[in-house]
Amino acid sequence: MIAIPKSTRSWLAPLAFAVLIPWSVPAAASTFVDGEFATYSQNIWGADPTDGPPASILKARFFDLFTAGAEFGYPFPGGAVMDFSSADAMLTFLPQVGAPAALNSSLTDPTTTSAGVFGGQVVALDLNIGLSDLGALEHPAGVSFGDLVLTGYSGTLAGLNGHTVREYYQIVDAALGGGFEPFSIIDLAGQTNAINSSFGGGFVSDYAQQHYELPNVVPEPSTWVLVLAALGGLGISGLRLRRVAGRPARTWCAALVLGAAAGLLPLWAHAHEALLIKPLAQAKVTALPEGTLFWRIENFASVAQAKAAAGPWSLVVEAADKVWLFTLGPGGSASPGAAKVAEVGPIPRVTAQEYLLRINDVRGSPGSVTPVHSHPGSEAFYVLGGEQSIRSARGVLKVHPGQAEAGQGADMAMQVSSSGTEDLHALVMFVVDANRPFSVPATVP
Repeated sequence: MIAIPKSTRSWLAPLAFAVLIPWSVPAAASTFVDGEFATYSQNIWGADPTDGPPASILKARFFDLFTAGAEFGYPFPGGAVMDFSSADAMLTFLPQVGAPAALNSSLTDPTTTSAGVFGGQVVALDLNIGLSDLGALEHPAGVSFGDLVLTGYSGTLAGLNGHTVREYYQIVDAALGGGFEPFSIIDLAGQTNAINSSFGGGFVSDYAQQHYELPNVVPEPSTWVLVLAALGGLGISGLRLRRVAGRPARTWCAALVLGAAAGLLPLWAHAHEALLIKPLAQAKVTALPEGTLFWRIENFASVAQAKAAAGPWSLVVEAADKVWLFTLGPGGSASPGAAKVAEVGPIPRVTAQEYLLRINDVRGSPGSVTPVHSHPGSEAFYVLGGEQSIRSARGVLKVHPGQAEAGQGADMAMQVSSSGTEDLHALVMFVVDANRPFSVPATVP
């Protein structure tokens, strides 16, 4: 993941509170020209800094981007990370060669890893995004490289459409550490290499013309009404460009009125951070149980006991220092020797030739969110800690610790967020069509 976070500086008027006025940022059709943006491949980033940019920029600005050192990967149980303590360590690491793969262990200042070329590509992408955000690489006023919107993908990569380059980085960073894999690492390695070279040295590529759009940052008229009403009634106290979770992000806020609003500030401070998602277990089946479906959630004393009790529609995972058995089937059942935790349902059925059953681990600090998306099947939730909100056309559903909810059916647009004051930790159950993209961008009406 992006490096160990740079200090997050939030400027507010004394005893003021922030009123956030969000608006959507759709993409605008774009044609790019040479000199508009600049990016570099891992080979160029890893050159001798005495030869000049961009390696000299990395050498000079490393601690502006990574105040306490850089970290990449998935820093949760079952994941792995690689840390770099200095620009020299990172320059020694770049470039990397070898077959793309995930990290198989956590390392400090490595010179090589199990990730092969993929590890170097992820580091280079972080540098292209972060140093563009810092103004060290060319970009138009108001739009840095990480803000560009991906488009024009099809087939197994269709799920990338609508995500920003910054959001794409979060996908590949987690995949590097063994987390979140809606796409194969082979596919991600190819796309990451193309993205890093898309504005090579300031020259626009065919890839950039085909797969990027500028974000449209002009609010809708209805949003301007809200903005003007807020500003007219209260007045602007501050406007701040800040860094979220180690990655610069543009956040517009009005710092207004006396009295700090407890609860708003933690959410504001993390407003654009992404939830971290890691698959814990999955299986493909050719048929689903008959009748009304429920997910049965149980705990066991050991993995061996859970596996002994598992059936054809069961998944065994370890999370939060416990052994879990998730079983899809009729309601009212129980496994011998199990401690029943919850029963979630009814689960909307989906019709397919092959089904994917999956359990994901979801974590995030307050305010972190997913992009708006949909799945080709059902999604159900069990919250271990924090508060989870699911926004859809039906409204906002909040799930608290110890609660389970059946969630949405197939192709229903939603956005999931950590909406409490403590970090979210949830386990998410899926029954989806195995032959369709696991997740695709969507729009909540």
